Amino acid sequence: MSLMLRFLNKSYKTIRDYGVGEFIKRLFIFFDRKIRLGRYYHLPQKKGKKALNVESLLFVSGEPKNATSYYRCEIPARQLEMRGWQVDIVFEKFAEGVDVANYKYIVFYRTPLSAVCGIFEQARQRGIKTIFSVDDFVYRRDLIENLDYTKALFSEDAELLLKRADGMLALMQEVDAGIASTKYLAEDMKKHIQGEVFVNRNGILDEKRKRLKLKAENQKIILGYFSGSETHDRDFEIIWPAVKNILEEDENFELWLGGRIDKRKFATGSLSSRIKHLPFMSREKYMETLAGIDINLLPLENTEFNRGKSEIKFLEAALCEVPTVASAVGDLASVIKNMETGMIVESSEKWYEVLRNFIRSEQRGEIAKNAKNWVEKNYSLDSLGSQLELFLLELYKGK
Repeated sequence: MSLMLRFLNKSYKTIRDYGVGEFIKRLFIFFDRKIRLGRYYHLPQKKGKKALNVESLLFVSGEPKNATSYYRCEIPARQLEMRGWQVDIVFEKFAEGVDVANYKYIVFYRTPLSAVCGIFEQARQRGIKTIFSVDDFVYRRDLIENLDYTKALFSEDAELLLKRADGMLALMQEVDAGIASTKYLAEDMKKHIQGEVFVNRNGILDEKRKRLKLKAENQKIILGYFSGSETHDRDFEIIWPAVKNILEEDENFELWLGGRIDKRKFATGSLSSRIKHLPFMSREKYMETLAGIDINLLPLENTEFNRGKSEIKFLEAALCEVPTVASAVGDLASVIKNMETGMIVESSEKWYEVLRNFIRSEQRGEIAKNAKNWVEKNYSLDSLGSQLELFLLELYKGK
C-alpha cells in the first residue's frame, strides 16, 4: 500500500473514531516531533566522565516521552538519583552516540536487539551489566498478533510491530537480568532470561500528589473510565451493560470516558447528555480530571495479555483519593485489597451488582483514603528505590 493511501486511511479512521480535534492534534505532533526532538524523545546528555565511587546507570528507551517511559524510566531514574546514583535516559535511536564507559549498568526498556545491537555489544565487551525491562507482553508475538488493535493495523504496520516483538525476545535471551512491572509478567520473562528477573512496580513521584486538586462539590455521581491506548475498547465493553443500566436507573449519574476510546460504541441517544467524552490529555490535565470523578472504573478482559498489566490506573486514582472498582485480572486481584483499598470484581457478570452496591456504600470515602495512604507508603521513591538499588548492587556483585 502506498504511503499516501495509508496516510489517507489512517486520517479517516482517526477522524471517524476520535474526532477532528484528535486528528489535528496527531497531525501537529507528527510534524512537530521532527523539529523539536527534545520535547518528544530522551536525547543523549553531554557529560564528562562519571564521578568516582558513584553508581551509574543508563536507560535506553524503546518508547518516546510518554506514560510508559515516564513510569519505567523517568521514575526509576529518580528513585536511584535520590540515593546518589548518576542516571541518564536516551531514546533507542540516539543510543549509539552514548559513551558506555560512563556506566556500570544499562537497562534496555522495550527495545529490540536490532535497534541497540551496537551499544549492547559495547556493553558486553566492557563487562557492563545489561538488563531488559518491560511492563507488558509486547515481546510475545503470539499474543500481540491476536489483539484487535493489531488486526486493525495496515499489514505493513502490523508486521513492524511483530518484528519489534521478535527483536525484544532476542534481546531478552542475551541480557544478564530482567526487570518486570508485575509478578505475573516476571514469571513469563523467566522463561527467556537466564539471570534474575526483578519486580519493580510502577512507582509515584512523592511531590506529584501536592499538585492534585480535590473533587469540587458536585451533586452528580461521576463514574470515570480512562484509556491510555487504543487497545482497551474490549475492556470497557465488559462493563458497558452494567454502567448503562446504572445510568438509565438514575439521572444523578454521569459517565466520563477519557483517552483513546471509540466513542461511537458508547454513545446512546437518551444517555448522551450524561456521557462526557474527553480527549487524550497531558498527564497534568489527566490527573486534575481524574480528581474530579467519584469512582474509577478499571475493567480488564481476562486474557493472557491483560494478566501482565500493572496497577497504574489504581495508583493514579488513589493519589487523587478516588476509589477504584477493578476486574480480578493478573496482579490487580492481589495488589488491591478488596473492600479495604478498592473493590475487586470476580467476573463480568458481577459488575452491576458490585458497582451498584459500592455506589450506595458509606465506606467509599474511607476506602479511598486507605488506598491513598497505602500507595503513598508502598510506592514512594524511597520504598521502591531501596529495593531497586539492592537488586542492582547484588547483580553487580554476582559478576
